Amino acid sequence: MKQHNKMIVDNLAALVDMLSTNTTAKEYAIEMGIIESIDRLLEDINTLDNTGDAKSMKTGLVSVTVEDILKIRINCYDVLITLLEYDQKLLDVGEKISDALSVEDLQFSVSKHLELLHQDSTPDLRELSSMAAFKGYNVLKKMSMLEGLSPRSTKQKSTLQIDRTIEQNVKVKSVEVMWNGSLEKLYFPSGQEYLIRRKVKDQMLWGLSRKTLTDKNVDFLYWSEEIITDMKNVNRLQHIPIVSKLIRLEFLWDWLVLLLAIVIQLWLLVDLEDYGMSDKKCGEGNLTHMVEIPDFPGGDENKSVCISKLFAKAHDILGGIHLASTILLAATYAITNFHRFDHPTFNWRAFIFGKSSEQASAHKPSIQRMKISYTSFYNLWLLVMIISSGFGIRYHGQLYCVHLMHIVAMFDLLTRVIRGATANRNQLLVIMPFAVFIIYIYSMIYFTFTRSMFLEANMEYCKSLVECFSTAIRYSMRNSNGGHNYSWTNKRTFSDQWIRIAIDVSFWLFYSIIGLKVVTALVLDGFISQKKLRETSLEDMASVCSICGITKDEFAGKGIDWDTHLKQEHNLWSYINLFYYLKTNKRNSKLSAIEDDVLHKFRNKDITFLPRKTSLSWRSALKKQEEMKRKERFM
Repeated sequence: MKQHNKMIVDNLAALVDMLSTNTTAKEYAIEMGIIESIDRLLEDINTLDNTGDAKSMKTGLVSVTVEDILKIRINCYDVLITLLEYDQKLLDVGEKISDALSVEDLQFSVSKHLELLHQDSTPDLRELSSMAAFKGYNVLKKMSMLEGLSPRSTKQKSTLQIDRTIEQNVKVKSVEVMWNGSLEKLYFPSGQEYLIRRKVKDQMLWGLSRKTLTDKNVDFLYWSEEIITDMKNVNRLQHIPIVSKLIRLEFLWDWLVLLLAIVIQLWLLVDLEDYGMSDKKCGEGNLTHMVEIPDFPGGDENKSVCISKLFAKAHDILGGIHLASTILLAATYAITNFHRFDHPTFNWRAFIFGKSSEQASAHKPSIQRMKISYTSFYNLWLLVMIISSGFGIRYHGQLYCVHLMHIVAMFDLLTRVIRGATANRNQLLVIMPFAVFIIYIYSMIYFTFTRSMFLEANMEYCKSLVECFSTAIRYSMRNSNGGHNYSWTNKRTFSDQWIRIAIDVSFWLFYSIIGLKVVTALVLDGFISQKKLRETSLEDMASVCSICGITKDEFAGKGIDWDTHLKQEHNLWSYINLFYYLKTNKRNSKLSAIEDDVLHKFRNKDITFLPRKTSLSWRSALKKQEEMKRKERFM
């Protein structure tokens, strides 16, 4: 054990001596608590190396595990990366660390951490090994960057080459952040990408504010906060075996609900017939293979509506599968989105545990942009589908025709059509009562002055105001070229024509022109506004970086590939994964100086850590241009 920890002890002791000999560096190190952290680590290592003595018995440590060593390794890497990040303040500490550390031993340690990942070990051990490998790799990358920026001459510089095996096996991503006035590349462990759901991605991309770069950056941080809450929920559900399988099969429930409804309706299209109209009965004569289905409430009286016995048997199976799929679809949606529902204000934590409203509200995640109302259209639609599927079994699939409309919820194109049609719903809600009031006014006119003109043989009823109103509503929904086009049984003389003209023209003006045309205009305006908003968002996503605000044309002018910039430098999802890593690992391991600063600013929605109008490739391109201009001057 002592031999295993010798490299750590020697390096940490050398760092303490190095910091102590420089007054300024020592002050910064004490301010950041680095020397204290190193002393504590040395004490922990000493405790591990003296297992079984009085000190270890006092602390209750009777055996040393691999987990114990990995935790100390992680803490050591944290101290080293903090020292390297504060390189400028600590007076070229980075160069001294590079000289003091044994890079070969450090790379060997990282390789050992990676080996533990492929062994048959516990989940906790694999998690610690992954974290230790990432932290060690982070130290190597930072040392490599500092060495590349070092002012030392080429002869004095010893090039640090990171082992290719380590580069290939450590799953690390990076983003660019501003820290202490300089642009830094911040590394973090990848692997959380699967936690961001596709629907959530689409919501953020189309819902992100794109007025100005500042608005976009601030809104992105708020969206990231809510997406992280969703990622935490998905991660928690992934550890429940049954629930994780439900989530993975969500697309299957979607398609089963629609496809089974289509199969049943196609079968009914061939099978369903009323043989009673031809004086035949199901199960008799040449209809022995047919069975009668029960009457549908409120429907036509069934004389002898039949389906085949084969369909009746298959329907019981298909109907059961359909009902189960519909319930599973609703359950999966409720489980994965429960944290997004706009829950009632009643605080059960305060009621059960006696906490104050402020303490209890701290447990509730802040969801505003992704909030879902209990009475949202999709929630009500799921309820309708479950009820229709349940009754569809009783009435042999007739109600499964309702589920054909689930195609709207499955495809984004149709969803956008509905969203466009209802974009001006507030104005439509005002116009609809206006149209109903017009119909009622004319119903009152008909009942008071011309009720005898209606012909009941043509289903024109006006013996009471209610009958007049229902008849006027029915005829108002028909294409009547302006008027109601009633029978006018006792109003057929030339003098009566003026009454008909007055009624029809006024009705056409108020109802058809002002009412229906305005409704059509509002629907079209909704489509146009939604299309314009989508085109604006698409153009912004395709031509302007959402992080730095530099346009695609500007990058092309500097010879920088646009796709590479979006994928590797300023990837929105990489930033969200970084925020998730920082928030979820705060308790598990000590964050480095840059990580702590980014987390603090992210929580306060301070966008100063995001690179604006700059990137590493952008700066490199500018430097090349300046060098070329300098050369041109001397030529």
